[in-house]
Amino acid sequence: MRKAISAVLILFAAGCGRHSVQAQTNPQVFVVSTYLDAAGDAEISGLAARKGRLPQTRELGATIQQTLTGMRDDLTAIARHRNLQLPKGFEEKKIALRDNLVILPGQVFDRAYALAMSQDLGALLKRLDTTNDGELQQVAKKYRPAIDAQHRAADQLLKSLGGNPWPTAP
Repeated sequence: MRKAISAVLILFAAGCGRHSVQAQTNPQVFVVSTYLDAAGDAEISGLAARKGRLPQTRELGATIQQTLTGMRDDLTAIARHRNLQLPKGFEEKKIALRDNLVILPGQVFDRAYALAMSQDLGALLKRLDTTNDGELQQVAKKYRPAIDAQHRAADQLLKSLGGNPWPTAP
């Protein structure tokens, strides 16, 4: 069981938050990729709000879900205004993350969730700095402070649970 849990955590570390930030300067790519990440992580955070063992995990999940749902909705409005088609559903890696989190028990769930959010929110913060489109900069400016605070909270939760199991991992 311990080896299986370790294997799942390795998959989280390898797969979370792995978008190329440099490709995000195109406004259309920025909208679609940021929308997909926000939608997927909002779904995963909703799971954490319900399933987290620690109150801190449930609170962080609810807070991140609220922030990313708002961002997703704002990006949906921008996409509609710009006649951009947004994909339905979630990216496969977000579905896999959710499916893997569902099977984890208690504190292992909390630690895996904190690790995933630390990585994903860190990548999202970097992406928010890449757009030079005025309307998208307004979205970034609106959500960046909350996402930064939630990123720090995910890091703190992870630290309180024993830290990153792979300290040299990105």
